[in-house]
Amino acid sequence: SVPRDLLLASFGGTLLGRLNRIPLTTASLDHNELGRQAFAACQYLEDNPSVLSVSVKVGCQLVIRASTGDLTPQTGDGSFGQSETLTVAPIDFYDDPDVQDILAMESFIGRCDELDLQILEGLLRHQTYAALAEHLFLAENALKYRLRRMLDWLGLANRQMLLEHLSAYLSAASLQEAVRIKLGERS
Repeated sequence: SVPRDLLLASFGGTLLGRLNRIPLTTASLDHNELGRQAFAACQYLEDNPSVLSVSVKVGCQLVIRASTGDLTPQTGDGSFGQSETLTVAPIDFYDDPDVQDILAMESFIGRCDELDLQILEGLLRHQTYAALAEHLFLAENALKYRLRRMLDWLGLANRQMLLEHLSAYLSAASLQEAVRIKLGERS
């Protein structure tokens, strides 16, 4: 299990990685700096037609989360203990159904606004449509419309399928965190 038997880290600092049941340690890029550097590189190449390419290094921040547990070395020599190298058959990463599912969920969460996330949170808490609509100051039909839209985004048929799909990755508490993150992005 993660992190007892396997330390797991990601790259990119995705929202789903942060909100996952076991939040993923990640190397997170400064996307604004990456954009500035890319723009500067394009300008440089345009101004210097004899130059064919440029290399740019953009730093990243290692964000330690639960998927790597306590990263304190476990042996006197500074290593993390016994490691094992596994040989696996090559696969096309993006053809893997699990990867496609994770990417779809990441895209879905990215499309959701704060109200959508609050609706999902309420559904994961098993609130009725009426109670959830009242809590969010929405008409019940407006809530159902937004839910139908979210089901369409994921290609799912009903609320139960959505709940099963969501609960594989997220909890109600992690959706509360997503709302806080989304609100922070607007500040």
